[in-house]
Amino acid sequence: MTLNTGVMVDKEEANRVLRILFRKGVVRKDLKIIYNGTEVIIPVKSTESLVHADTVQADFEERKNQISPRDLISLELEKLHVSTFIPDNWIRFGDALVIKESIWENPEEILLETVAKKMGLKTIYLDRGIKNGHRRTPSVIRIYGPGGEVTHRENGIIYSFDPEKVMFSPGNVNARISEGRRDYSGMIILDMFAGIGYFSLHIAKFSRNNTVFSCEINPDSYHFLKRNIDLNSLQGSMIPLLGDCRNVTPAIRADYILMGHFQCLDYLVTAFLRSKIGTIINFHVLVPTDRLGQYHFEIQSRARSLGCILDFMDQYIVKSFGPHIWHISVRMIVSNLLM
Repeated sequence: MTLNTGVMVDKEEANRVLRILFRKGVVRKDLKIIYNGTEVIIPVKSTESLVHADTVQADFEERKNQISPRDLISLELEKLHVSTFIPDNWIRFGDALVIKESIWENPEEILLETVAKKMGLKTIYLDRGIKNGHRRTPSVIRIYGPGGEVTHRENGIIYSFDPEKVMFSPGNVNARISEGRRDYSGMIILDMFAGIGYFSLHIAKFSRNNTVFSCEINPDSYHFLKRNIDLNSLQGSMIPLLGDCRNVTPAIRADYILMGHFQCLDYLVTAFLRSKIGTIINFHVLVPTDRLGQYHFEIQSRARSLGCILDFMDQYIVKSFGPHIWHISVRMIVSNLLM
């Protein structure tokens, strides 16, 4: 038995901690992570920069040497005597690849063909960001292949969508998974900005006897929302609603309201009209670094001006959105309601 140093974390914190350790460059890629019940042990090279880490000695299984897709592509191009830039970062959805335009400008045709061949792809896209923030319409151009619908699997959920028509953020994976881990059994759920079912599908899939009302204003996203409900056999739990959530939300009093849109505070009145004492509301907002510890007070103040008292529950960072800007999930519970 050979013991090596590892960092032990709770399973629910593993993805967040792993990202931090990768940024520090201390993860040992030659050893496999240990999953032990509710705990995860991540092999590390050194603990010098890990001040508060819970370090242990463990017998890690060696990881077989596997050549990366990037190296496979590089070797193939060498055989063809082609010298060109190969990006380090990309996003894969099924048989499609999406790459930031800022990373990969004007790629050569031979490179596109080689990438598609070695990675088993049909289509490659360049991502220019979001064209319409209100409807979350992506600005994506197809540079290789036929395009069309892709199938993406994540945490037991099947997502179907067209990358040219609707957005899908891989950086929000932890937020989606965390929704699936909470118990919403027997609850009435309102997802005011459902998209293709980013959060709704996880909530409906992993709880029992709940009803999820999923509102979506973008017709393309709504089309895939309905398709994803069918693909995941959730017809009995999810009710898709096409249109502005301020107009199409039924007269319910929800137990849990999800507001997964950065302009969600403009929709507070609608959320409160569908709330009751005890309703939990999850706000997704963008917050500058210097306001991370106080932003929930601003939400509470706005709510109070509308006749709703919110008690803070918790918040966590979903991901970095830009320099000194963070995507935050803030959960609050309605303790008094005058509406």
